[in-house]
Amino acid sequence: MRPVDIARKLGISTTTLRKYEAFGLAPPVPRSRAGYRVYSDEHLAYFSCIREMLPAFSMTEIEKDL
Repeated sequence: MRPVDIARKLGISTTTLRKYEAFGLAPPVPRSRAGYRVYSDEHLAYFSCIREMLPAFSMTEIEKDL
């Protein structure tokens, strides 16, 4: 799955997805031969969970729980 597909589905930017990765909030993302990120349904589940938690928890708290 392309980053833009997940970003559109969740109503966020691809930059936000990369920030979640940088915080270590999702499993490592494999790359295509051309170097593009290739997300799986597992990544979508992680990003969806993060988005659901944000109204009640800070990024620091989410980072601790994952």
